[in-house]
Amino acid sequence: MKFDLKLAARFLIAGKTQTGLIFIGIAVGVAVLVFLTFLISGLGVDIIDRTIGNSPHITISREDRPLDFAVRDFQGRPVITEDASRTTRETIDEWQFIINGLIGDERISAVVAVADGPGFIIRGDLEEAIVIRGMDLDGADGIYDISFRVVKGSPDLIAGTILIGTDLSEKIKAGIGDAVQIRLMGEDPESYLVGGIFDLGVQTLNQRWVLMNRERAAYLLGFENGVNVIEAQVLEVFQSQYIAAEWKRILPFFKISSWEEANRQLLIGLRSQVSSSYTIQFFVLLAVTLAVSSVLAISAIQRARQIGILKAIGIRTKRIGRIFLLQGAVLGFTGSLFGSILGVALLYFFVSVSRTADGDPIVPVTVTVTGLAVIVLITTAAGTLAAYFPARHSAKLDPIEVIRNG
Repeated sequence: MKFDLKLAARFLIAGKTQTGLIFIGIAVGVAVLVFLTFLISGLGVDIIDRTIGNSPHITISREDRPLDFAVRDFQGRPVITEDASRTTRETIDEWQFIINGLIGDERISAVVAVADGPGFIIRGDLEEAIVIRGMDLDGADGIYDISFRVVKGSPDLIAGTILIGTDLSEKIKAGIGDAVQIRLMGEDPESYLVGGIFDLGVQTLNQRWVLMNRERAAYLLGFENGVNVIEAQVLEVFQSQYIAAEWKRILPFFKISSWEEANRQLLIGLRSQVSSSYTIQFFVLLAVTLAVSSVLAISAIQRARQIGILKAIGIRTKRIGRIFLLQGAVLGFTGSLFGSILGVALLYFFVSVSRTADGDPIVPVTVTVTGLAVIVLITTAAGTLAAYFPARHSAKLDPIEVIRNG
């Protein structure tokens, strides 16, 4: 084996120009492969983080029920109809039992019970429609990271205070310590103090959400001590649909949905992105393989006389083929190693120059040693495979004919 490797190295050194060109070709191909692989991967992670990173992956509630019924005449018979435009969620009386079960599921990372309902916030002559969200801060932080997203005031949800979003604060012109009123449909308004202003990074939430203590929200909404929504986050975001289906079997009388059901278009986009990434990687590897194969094929023709002499002095055919396979492996390994370094350098250069106004990277990228090792191994295997056809060609050479004809 040592002799084969030494001879393969001599052949490569003898054709410096060809070896250099194929080395550069492999290095550039792998650099592009590394750059695109980690960039697209980082883009996918960033999209997921921005869209569902701080939102529930699984939502549990009871089926909605209509608020209004009416007796109408249909073909001479009275029938009861419902107003589907006005519905409310039934409360979950056994929510503590469900919460304990979810916490015990190792696949779930955070759980929060929510008292949720519509209302209005009033300050002076200004009135805005809102969504009242009552929750415990510890559980809410596991999903929404509220404590770290309060830009003014305190995140503590103490009695008599509320948290509002930045956009809502501007609309009703309310700051920290200002008094506002919250009114439900058909009810008298109640007064609260603005204890904190948050920025969840989503305009709709910043405009509509009003956060308060769960017990107070439940009382305000008429739930006694109940809740009407349970929200959870899972460790593996793409497993949420399967986990939701399992919990649906455990809780058959509840409405259980996952983020994948609610974001089908996003899911299709992410899968298309992954597919395009694999397609690009395949064609880059194909180009590297063809380049190695073509150069080694030319090398086999140019080295025909030397191969004939080697076979004439007793070197076995398999050993001759092995020399070319080793050439392909050496080119693939060294080229991919250098290309990986070049690709990582290009990646970090791109990240350093492509930043937002806040100085954060436009696309956060994480380079893993495992990912680089896989690329190097695949490229080395491709280089070795590319040398198979030149190896077969050299093995078929007749030493007498080669030596006689030069």
